[in-house]
Amino acid sequence: MGSEVDYKIVQGYYLLGGGQEANKYEFKIYRGHPDFEKITVDSVCWTFYQAEDILTPIPAIIRVKGVFSERNIVRVKLAKEQQRGYPILPIVKVIDDFDFELLEYMFAVHNRFQSDLSRLGYDGAAKDLDPRRLYTFYCVMILLHYAVFDLS
Repeated sequence: MGSEVDYKIVQGYYLLGGGQEANKYEFKIYRGHPDFEKITVDSVCWTFYQAEDILTPIPAIIRVKGVFSERNIVRVKLAKEQQRGYPILPIVKVIDDFDFELLEYMFAVHNRFQSDLSRLGYDGAAKDLDPRRLYTFYCVMILLHYAVFDLS
């Protein structure tokens, strides 16, 4: 096998309604994927949501901060995948026409929502929850909604 690798390792941050998540995660994209050559730093991509070692089927969006194709780096990352016993999540699709203005608007709406929580004296766990857990809860509720009401 020449100098080509079968995967690229992608590092990125989840883009949530309240902002970019603080933790950086790793993803992989396989050779033969339509976006294999296209993915770069600052690409926005569809993948699945994870929180540390919790993997979900919940669709999520990331912003790419690093793309690694060097054979040794890829080999080490894939070996870690084997050691820990669960896979590096895949990149599903690079979003070519991501609407950053809509994301900024979402951030503004989230801030307004947080203000409403404070104004109303809401003391529930939402403001104290780790945003990853809150996002997971929210997405599960959406999935349950679709499962119950079958809006397809």
